[in-house]
Amino acid sequence: MKIKENPKVGVSVTTYNAEKYVRECVESLLRQTYPHLKIVISDDCSQDDTREILQKYANDYPDRIRLMINPINLGIHPNVNQSLRELSGVEYISLIAGDDCWREDKLEREINKLEQNPSARFAYSKICFIDSDSKRMDTPEHRSRGFDNRQEMLQNLLEHKLIMLNWTAEYELLKETGMFFDESMHYASDWDYHLRLVSKSEAVFCPDPTVFYRRHSESITFKGDYRLYHSDLVKAHRKNAQLLKKLSCADSLSVQRQQRQILISTVGLWLRSSVKKKKLWHIFKCLWLKLFYKITPLPHSNPKG
Repeated sequence: MKIKENPKVGVSVTTYNAEKYVRECVESLLRQTYPHLKIVISDDCSQDDTREILQKYANDYPDRIRLMINPINLGIHPNVNQSLRELSGVEYISLIAGDDCWREDKLEREINKLEQNPSARFAYSKICFIDSDSKRMDTPEHRSRGFDNRQEMLQNLLEHKLIMLNWTAEYELLKETGMFFDESMHYASDWDYHLRLVSKSEAVFCPDPTVFYRRHSESITFKGDYRLYHSDLVKAHRKNAQLLKKLSCADSLSVQRQQRQILISTVGLWLRSSVKKKKLWHIFKCLWLKLFYKITPLPHSNPKG
């Protein structure tokens, strides 16, 4: 699809108790060198000063920012879905969390990449981790990378070897893939969504780090419920098992082995957490799952030969 001269990009911003970081987030959007933006911010009933900060931005930029404040806490993905509903009428959509930020040319680079690659319907950029003080962290993220072809990208996604925290995608592509995140999953819904995108379209990768993903003590990464994470992974793997048919027999087996290993590792983290909290039933469940994964053969699939 040929990109129009001035496509309008809708940016979904979701916030919750982000008073320390939300100014940096919103300012990074307002500074984008690609100017044709519609910014929708959905705050999930923050208990700090996030709402007051956002209201000032909405008052100062009424033509660019649409602010929604939830009277009750919806949760991460219901909140994202709410913001997506408000972005009808745009040609492209991009997402950002209220504690992250972008380099000023992030959207311009992705739009230009899409223009240069008409077969691709979404673009994503290399990420860079930052700490609570917005300083770049030393550890590079090797899973934030591009691929030579869609098949390779699909396999790496299925094996959880690709991080694609942010993207700019055609609105019509999102409609074709169901538009909204699966609210039945808390931790694996992003992974599920990315698989839906890749299963429908080619992608282009921008190798410069223009997406700054913040790691801090209040983030969900540091408060993981491993029992729920395991449950989500099982659900997500089953939901997307049909994608194995797009792979060769050897690649399909590689994916299943990697997914099994991730489940085993998650159960191990769940077990250690359960021992620490003295949750006997969870301990027994973890021990049973470890045995189950050890003796049960990998699921059969019907990949192409």
